[in-house]
Amino acid sequence: MTSTSEILGFSAAALAVAAASLTAFGRRQRRYDGWRWWVVALWLTTLGAAVGAVFGGSFGVALAGLLLMQWPLVTLIGLRRFHPRQALPGSEKQDGAVLFAALVVAADENVAARVVSAPMVEMRASVPNRPLLLALLQPMLA
Repeated sequence: MTSTSEILGFSAAALAVAAASLTAFGRRQRRYDGWRWWVVALWLTTLGAAVGAVFGGSFGVALAGLLLMQWPLVTLIGLRRFHPRQALPGSEKQDGAVLFAALVVAADENVAARVVSAPMVEMRASVPNRPLLLALLQPMLA
């Protein structure tokens, strides 16, 4: 095991304890509207850290990155559903669009470039996917 995978392993263990604690708390106490989103975000983050620790190589790092990337936005969606005293700027629709765009760009750069491209091709996102991404996001942002 490398030092990076050891750190990710310890992080995954700590995240699993926190996620289990939050899940157990929610089963016994009053659940707020955003609680399910917070729990899902935390468990997906735990899974991402575990994947990064266990699976090495470019595919494991890419999958771990995708699983870790969702945490801030899924947590924010849960916070929006919590009904705070003051409304948060933005909307849940915009949060979903940003998450979708980030996942598409990350998947394009991390997975598709490594699986589809030959070794002599650059490891960057392909240009044709950018207009497609903008076309898919246009109805969400309108």
